[in-house]
Amino acid sequence: MTKEPYLLSIGFTNWSPRSHVDPQPYIEAGYYTEHNKFILGAIHAGYKNEAILGYAYDFNKQWRVQVDFQSGRENSSTIGFTWNITPDFQVNPAIYFANYHPDRLMGYIVFTYTFHLWGKKSETGGPASK
Repeated sequence: MTKEPYLLSIGFTNWSPRSHVDPQPYIEAGYYTEHNKFILGAIHAGYKNEAILGYAYDFNKQWRVQVDFQSGRENSSTIGFTWNITPDFQVNPAIYFANYHPDRLMGYIVFTYTFHLWGKKSETGGPASK
């Protein structure tokens, strides 16, 4: 749920009935300005509650840098950036710092492409918009 400049997200993650893994409920609240984005939240994982913190800075519509933290020995802190190569294609490389061993670094990179399934063709940049 979003009502600018605020964000509220409630849900669950990591649910796998096949593997007998219970859902992990979470709540996050955010405050978004044009450039600065702040997130504060909590998640119930296993038998304990953990904190979620995040900050992002948008330089413009193409570039964002962000840092994230989730408490708990088995979790990590993350620093990375997002490059929106086109409005529908982005790349997001980042480095994880393990909470249990902060000098242990792990990297990842994610490529995302958005397919527009709903909406008028003029809204999605299709032939009707030309």
